[in-house]
Amino acid sequence: MTPELKYAVRTDMGRIRKNNEDNFIEYISPDRSWMVLGAIDGVGGYEGGEIAAQLCKDYVESNIARLDKQILENPQAYLKEILTGANNAIWTERLQKTALSKMSCVASFALMDVRSQLLYFAHVGDTRGYLFRNGELIKFTHDHSVVGYLEDSGSILEQDALNHPRRNEILKMLGEKLLDVKDAEFIETGSHSFYAGDIVLFCSDGLTDLVNRASISETLGKTITLDEKVRELIAKANNLGGKDNITAAIAGYPASEQTAGNEPEENVMITSSKNNINSRKKSFKKFLFYFGIFLMGVLTMFLLDRFVFQKETPAKPQFDTDISIDSLRTNPVTPDSLAADSLLNDSIANDSIIPLNHER
Repeated sequence: MTPELKYAVRTDMGRIRKNNEDNFIEYISPDRSWMVLGAIDGVGGYEGGEIAAQLCKDYVESNIARLDKQILENPQAYLKEILTGANNAIWTERLQKTALSKMSCVASFALMDVRSQLLYFAHVGDTRGYLFRNGELIKFTHDHSVVGYLEDSGSILEQDALNHPRRNEILKMLGEKLLDVKDAEFIETGSHSFYAGDIVLFCSDGLTDLVNRASISETLGKTITLDEKVRELIAKANNLGGKDNITAAIAGYPASEQTAGNEPEENVMITSSKNNINSRKKSFKKFLFYFGIFLMGVLTMFLLDRFVFQKETPAKPQFDTDISIDSLRTNPVTPDSLAADSLLNDSIANDSIIPLNHER
């Protein structure tokens, strides 16, 4: 029996803002074997950002409902097409209403499929997508912002990024220009393994601008319900000042007889640009171990033949023939690895949360 997806999503106004420009995307199949979930952050002022976020939500959810199971045939292509359409819907609204001429939003969401054990994501801006597995928090989206590029490239550390004066300068936003689905570089898409026990998190920068990776990991690793995890993440952000709207959406599924034992020991990520599967550390070490044994065997046989067997064998007539032994050639193999972060404990407060949805 296929296990059912479980999820929780909440958005909160925070402690400073007077309105909430954040939103979220949620659509789950009737059998709960696949769903689309994500976070949206509006940009552009009191009214415009909120409207842009709502336009994005409505367009994405309605088109996923229209496609239904058809989206599973090519999830990555459909998600890109849908997000392109959402961008153009916001662009059209901007042209028609001068008061909204600068509105836009950023969004990250994914289709999570239990049967294929994969998630497929689409992303624009500085909302984020994470996967939490075995105590490790993996960010599979890339921030389209000045500081985000510096942090993702390793040029600055997380703490430096949190305090950087250009933290909120976004380089890509939905609604800024008319897009064609063939514009490959604007919308980031990709896929990632999604196994039983994993937790997927989508969130706005109202969370990640205040709560560091270690603290997020600490909450996701607790043995509490998904809704309690979401509440705790939002409370942590508010406890640190709540300077922006905060949205968190998480999902996962339990193991069953069908899925138990099928998960590889390491992470597998497929990117849209290279469509490659990263090498796994343990597989690479096993390869080196057995390859080393093989080379030692070859060397041993060579030495035995050279210094032992030739002495025990009667001398043979010499012929004018050159005998050469070809060397074994190998190509270097370089494994990819994923970063891991340590866990820390943060204190939390659970006040000032406005639940807009509940755990399903």
